[in-house]
Amino acid sequence: MAGGFPVALTCAGRGDRDEKRDGLMGRKTYMALDYKGVDPKAFRSRMRYASFVSTKRKLLYVETPKAACSSLKWVMAALDGPLPTPVAKGGETQPEMAIHYRDVHPLPAVTELPPETGKGILLSGAYRRFCVVRNPYTRLLAAWSNKIRQIEPGYAADCAEIHRFHGRSERHDAPSFRDFALWVVASNPDTCNPHWRAQTKLLYPQIVPYDFVLKTETLADGLQAVFDAGAETKALDARALLERFRHNESLPFDQSGMFDEELAAKVAAHYAEDFTAYGYDVESWRSVAKKPPTFEALEAAALAAIQHRNRVIEEMAEKERKRTKTLAGKIGRLFRR
Repeated sequence: MAGGFPVALTCAGRGDRDEKRDGLMGRKTYMALDYKGVDPKAFRSRMRYASFVSTKRKLLYVETPKAACSSLKWVMAALDGPLPTPVAKGGETQPEMAIHYRDVHPLPAVTELPPETGKGILLSGAYRRFCVVRNPYTRLLAAWSNKIRQIEPGYAADCAEIHRFHGRSERHDAPSFRDFALWVVASNPDTCNPHWRAQTKLLYPQIVPYDFVLKTETLADGLQAVFDAGAETKALDARALLERFRHNESLPFDQSGMFDEELAAKVAAHYAEDFTAYGYDVESWRSVAKKPPTFEALEAAALAAIQHRNRVIEEMAEKERKRTKTLAGKIGRLFRR
């Protein structure tokens, strides 16, 4: 497996210039862009985390949380060479989720590249630029199911805040989808958690002229179109790659009755730009709900989730054993002096 993966660099800047600090020389360099009235610092910060450049395949992918981003980050890594090793990292409950960390993913962000190179990738025809979007109703359901319903590590504070928003100060269990959705639509759409932030606020389509805007509902076909458009990727099988890297799927649940007229109207208003920009029907809440899972499907998903967590626990325990052994060795050497 590959080692020594590049770490995302720290950037800082003023005005309408994208400033990138050279980690070796300590110099500031600049990438001139027309930010269309967008806060340059916010754009740079987002691209540092969310953009993935394959110079080998001439591709730029910008991620959207809860729109197949885990799978696509693995796909992008696979296109360029050796894959990173899945490891327990941060508060992730699956080793494969380490792919979300820039010091693990082998591809650079567009902000890490020389200024003229980065600008060319963002604006010229030399690269194919693509992103992925999702129906705002199902994306919100997925965010709740994966982060709130399961109270993923790092989200207990959000759960408590949701309860406080609804006047329940001492609750620490998982809030209902309705309570979560009402809290989201009352939040700041520009600064809220990226997992439920509006997609137009994450992708900056006014700055990045995407060649392909894929939809999760037809992802394999869309990704194949991206591949077919370039000689560097024409021979690749998008469907096979996506099937190979199916990660971070939420536990299935009965989605019927999650939306009603009142809640759907509030969600549609909150994500109005997404519905318009990406062609989703505001009435689609009536038909997006998945059927209740079978017992077999639920059992398989639950077992997979438990097994993933057990792998994380085992790896963390092994790290602790190694640390203890190392510390014991150091203490022993001190007493033998």
